[in-house]
Amino acid sequence: MEAKHDTLLMHNEIRWLSRGKVFKRFLELSEEIHQYLVQENDMRAIFFTDLSWVSQLSYMLSVFDHLNKLNESIQGANVGGDIFSVSGKISSFKVKLQMWQNNISNSSFSNFPHFDNYLKECCWEELEPGLEQKMKKLILDHLCVLSQNFNKYFPKELHNSLLKEKWIVNPFVEDYEAGLDEDLIEVLVELKERLAIMPTTYLSEKGFSCLVDIKKLKKD
Repeated sequence: MEAKHDTLLMHNEIRWLSRGKVFKRFLELSEEIHQYLVQENDMRAIFFTDLSWVSQLSYMLSVFDHLNKLNESIQGANVGGDIFSVSGKISSFKVKLQMWQNNISNSSFSNFPHFDNYLKECCWEELEPGLEQKMKKLILDHLCVLSQNFNKYFPKELHNSLLKEKWIVNPFVEDYEAGLDEDLIEVLVELKERLAIMPTTYLSEKGFSCLVDIKKLKKD
């Protein structure tokens, strides 16, 4: 078999972002996996001929692509922003969720390219005529739950309260009276630097991981 990959990725519960990569590799090797299961007389081979099952897998791959991009934009050593830009990106994603729901309601699946491509290629009109309507309901239900969870953990009130304090990012553009206390200026500058350096917990988590690796090396 002329497969692009020769191994499957295994999901690590600690790094939930790996789920998207696992989905992608799994779909790319779906033909090879299906042939192997058929050769082994494995009952699970039937899933690969189930249009609904593969459609849901394709949709989840697209969803995790979006979530991965969001997470990578607010994590990492070179985020290039502060807590305000991070909050803004999350708020923008919440707006996208609403837009996606509207598009799905109008039978537009372009925001989920993996699912959209599969739907165009699987001949569902002949093999399973009710597939599109079934997937529309499933996707809308899922996006609704996803939107509710984002609103729960990142409420609009929190974002609005942060906007009120955005003057911290550049305090000197505000119209303050001349002769501002020097101690206060130092505090403002320090606050700005701290917010820019650690908008998320990524650096702390990375430092802890490095410490764990060092301890393992010493034990070995």
